[in-house]
Amino acid sequence: MRSVRRTDLQMNLTPEYFMSLYLPAAIAANDQPIILPPYFGGEFAAYASHKLAKLIASITQSVSNAGTLTDNAANAISAAGANLQVVAVNYLRSSAACVIELSVNGGTPAKARFAPVTRAADQSFNFQAGYATDLLNTGLTAGVTVTAVDSLTSIVGGGQNVEFAIYELPVWPDDYFLIGCTTAKNFNTKGRVAKGVDCGMKTDAFVKRGKTKPANLTISQKFFGMGDGLARLDGGKATCMLRGIKDWQLTGDVLVFTNWVPTFANDLPDGDGEAMQSSDEGKYEELLMFVAPDA
Repeated sequence: MRSVRRTDLQMNLTPEYFMSLYLPAAIAANDQPIILPPYFGGEFAAYASHKLAKLIASITQSVSNAGTLTDNAANAISAAGANLQVVAVNYLRSSAACVIELSVNGGTPAKARFAPVTRAADQSFNFQAGYATDLLNTGLTAGVTVTAVDSLTSIVGGGQNVEFAIYELPVWPDDYFLIGCTTAKNFNTKGRVAKGVDCGMKTDAFVKRGKTKPANLTISQKFFGMGDGLARLDGGKATCMLRGIKDWQLTGDVLVFTNWVPTFANDLPDGDGEAMQSSDEGKYEELLMFVAPDA
């Protein structure tokens, strides 16, 4: 495993940090006072990888408890195998915890489970587009190194026209580097924007969901020069990750932005003003949001 910078290690020393899985470690009951308060912006560490996320397959539900698996012929799982991730790519409506069971590696069962954490006030089984989890073994306790996704065994929950995507993401932490000394990190999710439909003399007589928002991610960094950091990503495609580490102790949320294409603007003020570099509203394709479960 590649060594990790000391400044990076100081941000999180939990065993979860050294796993290749994206789902953060479960939050113990005595750590709830740490995880429950809101974030500070500076508690999100930014990372990037030159390796891109690979869409392996998709799942479309016809009705609740039923769905179809479609392989993506353009991408193959890495020959050595990989830990895969599953994301809801549109609004996940469900009356129960949604559990997807797949057959992998010639018959090994693997599951992805979408259920609220017990610390959440919203205990429904509905989730926003982008809610994600790791594909885990039958016991839901450890990662499965997958070389092939054979078939969809079953789906519990979900609903008509709910869609999921199966990804192979870069290996954490080996494939990433820390974007140090970041300041503002601004992004929007790709939620569908409300559109009003007029009828007669009544404005917005009907409200429907229109197109999704443009997917923007902007990261600002103290300018170190053109040889490192954000500058090295200019004009290329990357995978970007924001890790929310509350009190610099517990990872609460991991946000992964696929196919991020940033371009940069530099601000070099006069005198001893701090020089800054910004990714200038870089575009991304998919946002995967991993939330730490409760122990």
